[in-house]
Amino acid sequence: MKHQVPPSLPARRVLALLTCNASLRDDYQGALRLGIERVCAAEDVDLWVFAGRNNWIRSADQHRLFRLLDPSRVHGIVLAAGLIESFTPLEGVLQTLHERCAVPMCAVGQEVAGMPSFLIDNAAAAAQTADHLIQVHGCRRIACISGPRDHHEARERLRGVSEALRRHGLELDEQSVVSGNFAVSDGRHAVAELLARGQEFDGLLAANDHMALGAI
Repeated sequence: MKHQVPPSLPARRVLALLTCNASLRDDYQGALRLGIERVCAAEDVDLWVFAGRNNWIRSADQHRLFRLLDPSRVHGIVLAAGLIESFTPLEGVLQTLHERCAVPMCAVGQEVAGMPSFLIDNAAAAAQTADHLIQVHGCRRIACISGPRDHHEARERLRGVSEALRRHGLELDEQSVVSGNFAVSDGRHAVAELLARGQEFDGLLAANDHMALGAI
């Protein structure tokens, strides 16, 4: 009696989300991860999350994590570009991916050349917040806790604040801007620095919720 070998099952599709460990929380980053999880479940696709630590000192550690990606097992990559750039240079991550896992990719949070990019209008959103402080609360001396200086989304939010102030005949004093890294502790340190400088402000705008909580 002959036994027929059943045909091999097709490999399951696997999508990799590249992000940072902040995405394991239930906030903006966590909502992004949860949304991708729901779509993968609906489409019967496995999701692997590669979450680099945003408190690692050496960016080389991040790149070693992303080297675990293998094109024989991963069919596509969602790159949380804005989140990754908050703790390691994006160029190094992209180079690692192109060398080791050249599969279809898309970026979320900021534009990346050569791949589809899903963006939000950071400048307009920050401008609306500044408008609210000026028009509703009558603020005229606004201080700002910005994100990292080289971070694309942080720069766009700061640009939106500055443009909103100019529309109301106000200026954003450079001494009223302190950069942070989107963490609660950065909000605390930023306010301490503003007070140490002797800056007077009647409104305070933070680039994300965590720094706002720290400021409070």
